[in-house]
Amino acid sequence: MKKFVRQFMFMAVFIACLTLGIGQVQAAGKTVTVTNESSTNVELVVGDTGQIVPSVPSAGNSMTGNYYDNDIDDDYDEYWEEPEDTPVRYTYTLDEDYCWYEDEHSITIDDNGNFTAVQAGTDCVIVKGYSAGDYVVFEAEVYFKVSLDMSMVSLEKTQIKAYLFAYPYQDGNQVEYQSANVEIPIKSPVVLDEYTQGLNLSIKSSNSNVNVYGYVSENKLYLTLSAQKKCSTTITITMGGKEFKVKVTLQPVKGFVNSYLLEKGKTKKLTVKGYSGKIYWSSTNPKVASVSSSGVVKGKTIGNAVITAKIGDQRIGCAFSVTTAALKKVCARGTYIGTHWTYSQPKRAQNGYYDCSALVWKAYQPYSKINFGTSYPGSTKSEAPWCRDHGKLMKGGFSYKKMQKMQLNPGDIVFKSSDLKNPYTTLYHVEMFTGYACTGYDSNGKPIVVDKWAAREDGYGWGFEEGSLWARPTK
Repeated sequence: MKKFVRQFMFMAVFIACLTLGIGQVQAAGKTVTVTNESSTNVELVVGDTGQIVPSVPSAGNSMTGNYYDNDIDDDYDEYWEEPEDTPVRYTYTLDEDYCWYEDEHSITIDDNGNFTAVQAGTDCVIVKGYSAGDYVVFEAEVYFKVSLDMSMVSLEKTQIKAYLFAYPYQDGNQVEYQSANVEIPIKSPVVLDEYTQGLNLSIKSSNSNVNVYGYVSENKLYLTLSAQKKCSTTITITMGGKEFKVKVTLQPVKGFVNSYLLEKGKTKKLTVKGYSGKIYWSSTNPKVASVSSSGVVKGKTIGNAVITAKIGDQRIGCAFSVTTAALKKVCARGTYIGTHWTYSQPKRAQNGYYDCSALVWKAYQPYSKINFGTSYPGSTKSEAPWCRDHGKLMKGGFSYKKMQKMQLNPGDIVFKSSDLKNPYTTLYHVEMFTGYACTGYDSNGKPIVVDKWAAREDGYGWGFEEGSLWARPTK
């Protein structure tokens, strides 16, 4: 009975100590014992700790004395130096011949020989012992081989559905999709990244229609997958010699147009095909164009705004220009002329032909009754003075900053001049602005917009000199 009570009390105290954190059992570090003039090989895994412990026999038994022969002084021609005592001071130095840089070492070690394996690779520690007279009387080398212990490493996700978003710009009817980016957390007792020695990351796709590449950073696996249709694949990831498999389903998502002219007071429904989850809608200028939770855009007043559909971390945008019914037709007519008719100054007055000023005249005259003071296609030298005389010039002239701030409106025209100090006598070109397009988003989620022109490629606004004449023939 007494024996049972003693056993019971022992167990109770042991459990209490564990509960209170007193005398907790910890994994013992590796002790590496070295002797004089020895070479020791040690295998570790990342995260292992331990200590190098020098071992020497009693003083005078293991150390060898030194014999000296001095030919200079015959009185001291030969003598014998007694062995030094047991070393009283040790140093532990990482051999720099193994690594060019400090951050390439596989272990760390302190002044007491305590080491920690920090990354896969090889390393060498030189141990030296010094006597009271500061003579080196002990020397040993310890060679470490450190490998990754992948037994405790796993991926938090093994099945993923990723979305392929269509590019904002499409050439013809062929739709092309952007790559899908996937982030998978890694459970690991040590931090893994692309610089981890011995990681040797490799990534393969079981489907030849799916291209994949990736990298590891701070215990996260980042994958980029490319495909041009709905499909699935099994991704095999090898890290530190261990294989992981992730099943991925890729779903194409078709967005909406990236540029739209909306009549004031009218609405436009935007839809996203291929995605049924939650979409967050927003407008950069709700006073101009508002958007409902279901993607219905309403034109409220003349101006410009970008409508954004946020799907997870992905954004799809459309640049809306709220305008009048007449100006919408003017821009449509100008764009048709600039993309379907033939440029010819000699035939500019004929149907099917145009030059820059004839395009402006032919686009405006049918829908706004504005003929810039001429009964036939005018020229820059007649259209610019008409805008000036009718109070249609915009204050301050054209600037690229104003355009980027979406201050130009569809139907605006910009004149080029060889001398801005005398613009009306040196005019030589005019272009019609037709709106904006949203081409993507920057790293802060801000829309990236590009300018559109009736007869020019998108982004042509770079070619205008700051301060060029900027006119708005009608509102």
